[in-house]
Amino acid sequence: MAKKQVESTLFEEVWFMDLDLEYKMLMLYFFITCDHAGLGNLNFKMINMVLGHEYDKENVFIFLGDHIDEYKPNKYRLKKYMKFHYSEDNKSQIYKSAIKKLKREGLDYLSKEDQEAYDRSVSNGYVSEKFLKG
Repeated sequence: MAKKQVESTLFEEVWFMDLDLEYKMLMLYFFITCDHAGLGNLNFKMINMVLGHEYDKENVFIFLGDHIDEYKPNKYRLKKYMKFHYSEDNKSQIYKSAIKKLKREGLDYLSKEDQEAYDRSVSNGYVSEKFLKG
C-alpha cells in the first residue's frame, strides 16, 4: 500500500477553503488514489458511488482545473504532485520511475532545461548538486 504525504496546511489554503465539501472530498480522493507520478483514472461512476455525490465532469474541471488536468480521455494528473513529493530527493528510484512514467504518457514535469540536466545526471549515474538546488 502506497503512503502519501499531505501538506499540513492544506485546510488553511484559500483555494481549498473556498471549495464546497464535495470538491474537497474529490480532491482528497484524487490525491489518495493517484499513482507515484500523480496520475490516475477518472471513473466517475466509481467516484460518484464511493463519495456519494453526482459529479459532473465539466464542473470538476471548473472547480479543480488549477490542480488537476485531463491529459488523455479519462486520465488525470495532479499538477503539483511531483514538485511537492520529489523536490527534496531526486536521487530516489521511485522518482526516476515517476519521471519515466510521465515521459511514457507524454507529460513534462520539469522545464526543458531542467529535464536535460536531469537526463545528463541520470546517464552519468548521479544527480548533481546543482540540479538538486535548482
